[in-house]
Amino acid sequence: MSVPSLARLQAGAAEPFWLVGPSGERCPARLHAALPGVPVNTQHCCYAARFALPPGVRALQALYRVESHGDAWDLLLTPLAPLADGSGVLEAVFHYRIQADAGQSSA
Repeated sequence: MSVPSLARLQAGAAEPFWLVGPSGERCPARLHAALPGVPVNTQHCCYAARFALPPGVRALQALYRVESHGDAWDLLLTPLAPLADGSGVLEAVFHYRIQADAGQSSA
């Protein structure tokens, strides 16, 4: 399973993102925040990504394909409260064990 790293998300903050919904609908999005979290222990990695939708657009919790500059990840996104400008926000939370030999996730 492939997930974007926190560093990849933060490095791509200015890039356009596309969210592809369960029915194939595409929606532009921007990375509103990529935030470090608190892992359960030193063998785990934890962070969150928040994607802002165009103002007035709302979306339900679902598995979305998140695309950006040739990368694509299938992520469970959950809605949060809208931003002050009316933009809907979807969040993905990542918490996984780090593989000691390769530094990759075992999610």
